[in-house]
Amino acid sequence: MRSTPGMRAVLGLPCVAGLADLPQAPDLAVLSVAAHRMEQTMADAIASGARSAVVFDPCFFEG
Repeated sequence: MRSTPGMRAVLGLPCVAGLADLPQAPDLAVLSVAAHRMEQTMADAIASGARSAVVFDPCFFEG
């Protein structure tokens, strides 16, 4: 299930407004948000019960 604020469905798949609205804890959170929103989004994922996460953001890099 996807967390997409303002959307009820994406490509026919149901969505919820936020991670707190998921019906059960996700096994994996895939996070793709702007860097300035990542800290709060990761905190939301942890609070929702997610045990692992994958982060997609070009602003995060090793170096």
